[in-house]
This record gives sequence, structure tokens and C-alpha cells, in this order.
Amino acid sequence: MKYKVTIEGGFTGIPKEYEGILDLEGEKEKQLLSCLEAIPPGHNESLRDGRLYRIKLTTASRDCQSVFDDSNLPGELRSFIDRIQAL
Repeated sequence: MKYKVTIEGGFTGIPKEYEGILDLEGEKEKQLLSCLEAIPPGHNESLRDGRLYRIKLTTASRDCQSVFDDSNLPGELRSFIDRIQAL
């Protein structure tokens, strides 16, 4: 699975971008894709120093992308981002 994650905002406001290929188990991949296909709640405009997450995942059969902020980022995607930041 190919991924591209852009994180903007935060206290410093310096954008970070992560891009690469990651092999995931079938069920874990399905969970991440379903998080992106679900309609996230609206962005919290009053979130000070919050971050904006632009996430795109591409598999052989699907191409999914969505935008989240700190207030509505699902736990599965938060764990995924932590994992790719550690690589």
C-alpha cells in the first residue's frame, strides 16, 4: 500500500510530509481504508494550534484520501501516523 501523509499547523506551523510504501495485513489495511472512506465530522475552527492531517492511501484496487484535524482523527489513523513517523 502506498501512503502520503501531510501534517500542517500545530504550534510551530512547519508542515511535515511522509510518503512511501508499507506492507499491511489484510484486515489492518481494510480498517485504514474504511476510516478514510467514512465522512469525518466538520473541522473544528476554534482548535488553536491544532494540526490538519491530509491522508492518501493507494492500493492495487482503491485510492482513498481524506482530511482530518486533531479533534476528529480516528485512533486507527493516529496509530498509523505514529508508525510511519517512527520509520
